[in-house]
Amino acid sequence: NEYHGAIYGYATPNAFEATAKQADEFPRFNRGGQVLHNELYDVGADFGGYVPGLKDNLFFFGSFNPSIRRTLVRGAEANDLSPVDSGLRTIRGPEFANRVRTYNYAFKTEYIINPSHQVTFSIFGDPSQTNKGSWRTLNTDNTTADSSLEYGTRNISVRYNGTWGPTMTFNASLGFGRSTFDEFGFDDF
Repeated sequence: NEYHGAIYGYATPNAFEATAKQADEFPRFNRGGQVLHNELYDVGADFGGYVPGLKDNLFFFGSFNPSIRRTLVRGAEANDLSPVDSGLRTIRGPEFANRVRTYNYAFKTEYIINPSHQVTFSIFGDPSQTNKGSWRTLNTDNTTADSSLEYGTRNISVRYNGTWGPTMTFNASLGFGRSTFDEFGFDDF
């Protein structure tokens, strides 16, 4: 019967990340490009409490947490097996970013009909979308492999808990989950 909430944020800039060793740094490998740095930024807010007018009976909680993951990458470079840089490196330059935006959300409400019967509803998900980029390969000679991705989940549940007598309880739940993945935006050559 109280309201509580939080506002928060996290940041992992590339300046805080150590340089990783990669296969492209060894001359005997067929170079496939490099992941230079990973960055992650997210903020969020949570809030919960009771519904006015239904104190002691109807409660809610909600959360929204958008995040951005940015991966700095480089196209494949010239090496012992290939005397020239990949076309992708030539087109994009020494580094470019692949980004993923995710919108995490959650909501829950609980209705206490009386001390013996409760109904709960929950929904949460994480729809995500990327920029148009080279998600599959960094050693292609053109941008025909570039695409955008949309993916994520949505989960919904309804639950009933009841005490039907001194020796009998009954619990029932119904859940629905959906996952999606779509790739689109290919260049038309």
